[in-house]
Amino acid sequence: MGAGYQVGGPGLATAATLAHSMFQLWNPHASIRLMVNEIHLANTTAIATNLGILRSTARGATPTVTQTPVIDSSRSRQVIPPSGALLDCGTFGTQPTLANSTVFLERAIIPASIGAAIFFTFPLDDPLEVPPGTGICLVTSLAAVTAATVATFVWRE
Repeated sequence: MGAGYQVGGPGLATAATLAHSMFQLWNPHASIRLMVNEIHLANTTAIATNLGILRSTARGATPTVTQTPVIDSSRSRQVIPPSGALLDCGTFGTQPTLANSTVFLERAIIPASIGAAIFFTFPLDDPLEVPPGTGICLVTSLAAVTAATVATFVWRE
């Protein structure tokens, strides 16, 4: 298995819309697969967050923030991610295209408390795979406003 990486970023409160993307880990590479082992999300405001993980087939446009992994994103600090993976955060001018807006890979509710968090973990021998030219999104799992949040994605290539 290849090198390990992680990247995190800030999110914003969302609209009361089902499957509204908060974060997207996008894999632009033509042949490298991302093997996601952890996704962390924490509230930065005291509003409940109903969230889920969905797959995306097209990257959204004009996110509030795009985190581009650098050498310090490498767990061993040896090389930047060869995939060119990106973490889009906050609101999008155009939402990512979701493969299916109702088939959640995971769902959770974070209580209305600053610092309340969820850690999704996937075993090293059975990671959440992100094929080339696709992504995974943290989205609202109900048509309800969510808290401002922070998220971190941990993967191997």
